[in-house]
Amino acid sequence: MENRRRTTLAARWNHRKSTDIDLKVAPNAGLILLRSKYGGALEKTMERLGATRIRYQDQQISIHFDEGKIDIAQGRCVPAAGHTMETMDGHAEIVLSTPQILHGKLHGRSLRSPVRDLYDFAVTNELDPEALEIAVNTLHDGQFTETKHNWIEERLNYRQDAKSEIMAADDRWAPILADPAAEAVQAIGGRRYRTVTLEIDGRELHATCVCMDGTERHRAHSMTSSAELNDWLDGTGLAEYGDVAPERDSRRTIWKARTMAASIEAPEREEER
Repeated sequence: MENRRRTTLAARWNHRKSTDIDLKVAPNAGLILLRSKYGGALEKTMERLGATRIRYQDQQISIHFDEGKIDIAQGRCVPAAGHTMETMDGHAEIVLSTPQILHGKLHGRSLRSPVRDLYDFAVTNELDPEALEIAVNTLHDGQFTETKHNWIEERLNYRQDAKSEIMAADDRWAPILADPAAEAVQAIGGRRYRTVTLEIDGRELHATCVCMDGTERHRAHSMTSSAELNDWLDGTGLAEYGDVAPERDSRRTIWKARTMAASIEAPEREEER
């Protein structure tokens, strides 16, 4: 269970009370081996601590208690960078950034997302819209459409769930609490990219992203090495977007920028030799 990562949106914004802990481990962690029949001690340990039920899913374990649950999931962090080391309850923990947390909520849940996720998406749209933008645009068109459809289909159920599952919500977020599905759909819909323009000017890569709600964001990076370029593409979400982008121009420009960055650092390596 090394490199565990704990989500902290509730602690970060105090927008709701949280009794759940989400932990993320490496994609090859082999969570299934924690089952008692494989010699793992997880089940007995959790039962001693008061667990009422342990549910195993594909690459995920949910441990239920009377007052909350722990979800342990395998997977990579997207963006790859952004998490920090923080002290939690006296222990050093790797804490995910907001874009990483939101990406996990969008990609790591079943088709029926918990209502707290929808509430978090809508609140993030108000408090950190760029983080939501980065996460939402890692979904390909089919995933994005299916996600919105599933939320709207469950709209009435989410309203009921919010009454019992969203605890200690600030009055500021009353409209979200009243209709979390509608608010979440509006939030991710507004943050979806309408157009993305990537241009190379000399050694600089310029990105202009226009969201569906009209928000326009400009980003620029001076290319000095492949590693720095890849870190920038990753941190802005453009690397992941390039993998799912419907337009070929974005993928082609990212490939061209990476080729250019590699050619820039090649002579420098030769000089070092």
